[in-house]
Amino acid sequence: MVTRRRFLGAVSAGCTLAAVGTGSTRARQAGRDGAHADGADRDGADDAVVEETTVSYDTGATEFSFEFDYDLPASVEELTVRIRALKRSAVSVAETDNVDREGDTDFVWDGGADPRVVIERAVSGSTYTKGDLGYVAGDAALAPTVTTAFGFSYSGSEQPGRQRSVSFSGRGAAGTGFTYAGRHDATTRTVDGVPLQVVFPEEVDAGDVDETSMLDLFEHGEKNVRARVTYDRVDAFVVPSKRRGDLSVGLATRSSVLVDEADTDVDRIGNVPAHEYCHVLFGSFGDGEMYWLSEASAEYYGSLLSLDDGRGTFEEFLDAARVERYGDEVLVDTETMKQTSADYDKGAHVLAALDAEIRDRSDDGTLLDVLATDDGDLSKYGDFESAVVDAADDDAMTDWLDDYVRSSDLPSIPERRNAFTLGGDVTTPTPTPTPTPTPTPTPSPTPTPTPAPTPTPTATPTPTSTPTSVPTGTPTRTETVAVTETDALTRVTPTSTPPPDRQPDDATATDGTGGFGPGYGPVAAGVATVLGGLLAARRGE
Repeated sequence: MVTRRRFLGAVSAGCTLAAVGTGSTRARQAGRDGAHADGADRDGADDAVVEETTVSYDTGATEFSFEFDYDLPASVEELTVRIRALKRSAVSVAETDNVDREGDTDFVWDGGADPRVVIERAVSGSTYTKGDLGYVAGDAALAPTVTTAFGFSYSGSEQPGRQRSVSFSGRGAAGTGFTYAGRHDATTRTVDGVPLQVVFPEEVDAGDVDETSMLDLFEHGEKNVRARVTYDRVDAFVVPSKRRGDLSVGLATRSSVLVDEADTDVDRIGNVPAHEYCHVLFGSFGDGEMYWLSEASAEYYGSLLSLDDGRGTFEEFLDAARVERYGDEVLVDTETMKQTSADYDKGAHVLAALDAEIRDRSDDGTLLDVLATDDGDLSKYGDFESAVVDAADDDAMTDWLDDYVRSSDLPSIPERRNAFTLGGDVTTPTPTPTPTPTPTPTPSPTPTPTPAPTPTPTATPTPTSTPTSVPTGTPTRTETVAVTETDALTRVTPTSTPPPDRQPDDATATDGTGGFGPGYGPVAAGVATVLGGLLAARRGE
């Protein structure tokens, strides 16, 4: 089944950026000690560049191994693989076949048999740390999953597709953002073709974690939230509290979520799993003036998702949304956003008011129409502004954004329950009917307005790339660069202040007090340009 998630990529000069998922494994986990099986759909593999990642763990060396094997169709003539994690001292190259290493992070296919690269990642420390971004606990360990970005050139008019899969060899579970080795329990549910999995290390008492409620919440999101990011799976790894270390309360990387076992409760507004899951849905929005939107969107929609799924009351939702802290800050002031939690607090407040404003001004528009748009790059304020105007069908929304996003004003949030749903039209509550006088007047009770039902959005098929148009019989060579970058996002606790260095060098995770990696669109464009240049240089262009 084709996933409905979409990747908002970018096109750079000389390069076509195709739709890319963050992984394609269909997860299956049958109880403790079972293997995290690879069930990726290989239909059409003869016409695709296939990357198969096999993860294993050496207990004695406390080292993860990531083996990348490539199956290339005959039309592919050049391939460059980039592994950014090699910038870290704990990550090294173990073996290679049929590739030449160029620089610190790049591997170029030499034209021989199918290429292969094996990367090792050492882990140390008994708790999650900024350095390791994982921990070791006896025979068990957690670490970020090493991933690649790859570009290729091909001959002919038909662009090859691409398929990725990840599996764990032995006892463990591999996700697109994190990998766990060791004894564990796991519960998996598939919704609209997307496997949702909760993984419990042996040190976590599974009886203390309500994985059913967590999966119920994620399922509600899968069915009712249109996302802007392509992914084929979601994995939530529960971290034992004694291993928490530098981790705050939660973190999201690609489509993997880390949650401290003490913060897995989802039966309240503002719960951690909902916030981190929404990071998976929306990703990040760059390092410029839309930086604030990454945490603001996860904070607002984390609360809205919980409310819409019946977890908490509308009054609690309003209390969470109405945050006057940092109310005088300007959201597009990136430096202030990096040094405070204003992007969480004021950002979520502004998005709640913006969502209601779009609904009031349009027939059926919502903020989701903005975040899920593929018309533009939402890391740029101008494109965000255009998306808001389109969703509200009102040019005057530019003035609204000037007041509340580009200045220090704080908008009001309406107290209408039906203004805050995951879709549907906003309707005016029915006025209280006037009682009809009778000999013994008895006022009719005031009916409670019924919230508007939340329809399930129609699944949007993943867009497919259109081959370059050429005259019949004329071969063409097109450079195609596919990028999988990491978006690591963490939650700031109300009392913490994020440090300035919120992005690590391989962008797989960040410190425990808040932060995220680069936005999908801008990073895709940058890496596309670099890899495109590498391929062009090798051809002498």
